[in-house]
Amino acid sequence: MKRGALALLAVAGLALTGCAGGQPAASSAAQASTTSAAAAPSSTAPTEVDPMVYQAWAKRERASITKWVDSWEANTCSAANFSLNGEDPLCSATLLSGTYVALTLDTTALGAKGTLTPSSTSYLGQPPAGQTITVNEVTKAIKDATKQAARWDDLECMDSVKNEGCVNVALMFPSAMKKLDTALSSLE
Repeated sequence: MKRGALALLAVAGLALTGCAGGQPAASSAAQASTTSAAAAPSSTAPTEVDPMVYQAWAKRERASITKWVDSWEANTCSAANFSLNGEDPLCSATLLSGTYVALTLDTTALGAKGTLTPSSTSYLGQPPAGQTITVNEVTKAIKDATKQAARWDDLECMDSVKNEGCVNVALMFPSAMKKLDTALSSLE
């Protein structure tokens, strides 16, 4: 597939599932919580933020993941739509758009300026004790989805399904996105 057609598929895929970007990293309430936490006298343990900060973040981020999962299922896509004999263009575009959603969340949450990165100025803050395990599960789910998205690119599956690895990613990526959706929902 030529790069122009690939770009067109990517744009179409993003239009189908929406884009995860464009929203501030943290709400003003979250920024106020982290600002007040930063201004508090230092102690041996970091100050936990209000649980609502992580709940609001999870709800906002989950919207694009849920929208993608719903689109994948509405288009009746599955790994069966991908084979060495060809692929369904709609499912291919949907999977491609999902890789962008996952990679965007990885950057905005776990990147150098990510909301879940403690050294970042966008960091939401120390999660409450009751949410720490769940935040760790969300982090793992983001990494798993991103790993599958990167494999799709590394195997050059965007141009065509060239090998069984592409079919495997078409099976694993939706599963990873569903687990990410579930992990984010558990923070809400």
